[in-house]
Amino acid sequence: MKTLVKPPIKDSETAGAEIELLLCCSRTCISTQTAERIKTLLQQDIDWTYLIQTAASQGVIPLLYQSLKATCSEAVPEIILTQLRSYYHTNAVHNLLLTQELLKLLELLKEHDIYAIPFKGPVLAVGAYGNLALRQFGDLDILVSDQDFLKAIDLLQKQGEYKYTFPRWFLSDAKEIARLKYINEHSLMRNDGLVFVDIHQNITARHFFCFPINFDNLWQHLEPVPLIDIKVPNLGLEDLLVILCVHGSKHLWERLAWICDLAELIRIHQQTDWEQIMAKAKKLGTERMLLLGLYLAHNLLETTLPEPVNQRIRADLECQKLTFEVCQDFFNQTISQTEGFSFKTFKFHIRMMERQQDKIHYCIGSFWRWIILPILHKMMPTFQDQQFLSLPKYLDFLYYLIRPIRLTRNLVVTIWQRLFNK
Repeated sequence: MKTLVKPPIKDSETAGAEIELLLCCSRTCISTQTAERIKTLLQQDIDWTYLIQTAASQGVIPLLYQSLKATCSEAVPEIILTQLRSYYHTNAVHNLLLTQELLKLLELLKEHDIYAIPFKGPVLAVGAYGNLALRQFGDLDILVSDQDFLKAIDLLQKQGEYKYTFPRWFLSDAKEIARLKYINEHSLMRNDGLVFVDIHQNITARHFFCFPINFDNLWQHLEPVPLIDIKVPNLGLEDLLVILCVHGSKHLWERLAWICDLAELIRIHQQTDWEQIMAKAKKLGTERMLLLGLYLAHNLLETTLPEPVNQRIRADLECQKLTFEVCQDFFNQTISQTEGFSFKTFKFHIRMMERQQDKIHYCIGSFWRWIILPILHKMMPTFQDQQFLSLPKYLDFLYYLIRPIRLTRNLVVTIWQRLFNK
C-alpha cells in the first residue's frame, strides 16, 4: 500500500535526520535496507541532545540504543553511546524491579482467589519484544473482574505496603464503595514510592467510550508468557491488539512506543486471522481505532500489513485523515494532549468512533466528566477538612460548609505570603 504521509519534521529544518534516524531505530528487526539508511543518516550532523530527548519522551531509548549498537556503533560518539548504554541498563534494572513486584502481587491475588490479568508493562515487553529491557514502562496495570475490583484494592491496602496516590475524600464507606465501583481503575503507590499499580475493572473510563470488558471471555483466551521463568496470564492476541489500539486512540497516539508495540506484535504473529480480529473490533465499535493504530505502524515504522487490513483502510477515508493528522503533529507535541479537556481532543475522539450511540454516550459522558464532576469534586470534603476541624460523626454534614471556609482561608494565607514574605 502506498504510504499516506511522510513522518513530519519538527520546528527546525535540521530535525529531519534525527526523526528519520529515530524511526529507523525504533524496531527490533533491522532490514539490510534500513541498516544502510541508518549508516547514511549517521554521517550527517546529528543533534544528539534533541534525538535523545525525543527518544526519551517517546519511550523508545532502549530500541534506539540496541539498533545503534547493532548497526553502526562506531559512527556514534562514545559519550552518546555511553549515555544510551547507561539509560538502557537503568531501565532494565527498573523493569526487573517492577516485574518482581508484579509476580508478588499476582501471587497475593491468587492466594485470595482473585483472578488477575496483567497487561502492558512487563508482559507486553516479553510478549512483543522478547526482552524485558526493550520497553519503557513506569507502572503496573492489572485487570480484574468487576466483582473482584473492590476486593483487590482492599487487599493491597490492608497488606500495609500500598496507599492512595491522592488525598482521599471524606466519604462514608457506602459512598466510597459507590465511587470506586463507578471508576474504571484505581491507582495505588507502594510506601517507598518506587512502584505504582493501577487496578482496572475496565480498559477505558465510562465517560470516554462504551467498551465493555467480558473478563471471563478474556480469561478463556489467555496466552501465558514467561516472566523470570514463571508463566503469567497474558491477553490473547486478538484482545490485546484491540485493547492497545483503543488505548492509543484515546490518547491520540502521543507516544511512538505504543506504535512500536503494535509493529512488534504484527511482526511476530505472521499467521494471524485478521478477518476475525477486524470482525471482533467491528462488533465492539472499535474497528476504526484498530485500523488507525495499524496504519500508523505502517506509515511510521514501515510495518507490512496484510491485504484484508489494507482493504479496510482504503475503504475508511476518516481513518486515513486521522492518520494524516496524527503523523502531522507527532513530533511537535511537547505535552500530553489528553490531559484535561480540549476541543481538538474531543473532536478527534468523536471522529474515531463509528457508531452513533457511542458518540452520543461520549458527549454526555464528557459533559459529566469535565463540567459536573469538577464542581462536585471541589465541594466534596476531604480528610484535610477533618484535620482542620474535628467533628463528631453525626455532624459530618457540616464539612460541606467547613470546606469552602478552609479553602478560602488557604487562599488568603497564600496571597498574604506572596505579598509580604518576598
